[in-house]
Amino acid sequence: MANKSAIVRFIQTTAPVISRIHPPLAGRWLARLFTTPTLHPTPDREQAWIASARAGRIRFDATRTLPTLTWGNDDAPTVLLVHGWSGRGSQLGAWARPLVDAGYRVVAFDHPAHGRADGRATAMPEFAEAVVRVAASVGQLHGIVAHSLGAAATTAALARGVRAERLVYVAPPEDLPNYLARAGRWLGFGRRASAMARRAIEFEYDMPFDQVRGRSLAPDRTTPLLIVHDEGDRDVPFDEGAHIARLWPGARLVATQGLGHTRILRDASVIQTGVAFLVDGSAMPARTASPTNASIAV
Repeated sequence: MANKSAIVRFIQTTAPVISRIHPPLAGRWLARLFTTPTLHPTPDREQAWIASARAGRIRFDATRTLPTLTWGNDDAPTVLLVHGWSGRGSQLGAWARPLVDAGYRVVAFDHPAHGRADGRATAMPEFAEAVVRVAASVGQLHGIVAHSLGAAATTAALARGVRAERLVYVAPPEDLPNYLARAGRWLGFGRRASAMARRAIEFEYDMPFDQVRGRSLAPDRTTPLLIVHDEGDRDVPFDEGAHIARLWPGARLVATQGLGHTRILRDASVIQTGVAFLVDGSAMPARTASPTNASIAV
């Protein structure tokens, strides 16, 4: 942590200077920072979930493969687990046993440059492509459970033809362009550098940011959706999940407190609510939020 803080302090000291004297260089630097995930150690609980799964790999492109984890009977209906930025498939491992007990096969995977996957850099378009490729490899999907940026990637994958009977999104972001702007400001990059970084990422990955915003994709979706979001989430504000619930026809929104952005993935009541929704469309949360025009689980 001390080394990471030192790196951040260096960037926050240097970025304003480079932004003033050479905005294109600052933009390229910010683009690289924004597309390079942080690899975190895998805790013991996840090691146990990994050990209980069947490991595999699928081809992503000519040089990269994606690791997969599978639990349950291969003949059972499939639920896909999709992790978020700087995460890994095993982060959602707490969902595996409850879903297997409910009669499903469960498949998780690591996005490019994440976990045990190949590569060092990636971005949202590759997240969406990974969902498309994994979905194609595992066959028909009953459901998808997706966290954070993985939820945004899932929505983009649905727009490209992926199908599932039900969806559970945990802490989904809506305003992806805002994250680059916020990250740039926090690190000390100027507005011009941030704008150049956005253009560089959009060019490299051939996808404008606005095309993958919830406000662009959600209104046309028809898959039943349950959103679970913590009111104190510091990484993806609760208002973003509520906004998607307003935009997505028939979506249900469940609010939690005190679970933050990642601990929510391991909460027994959250998992129970999500599994119940995947099984029969029901959701019985202890507490709900009531955004305008959203259907509320009670």
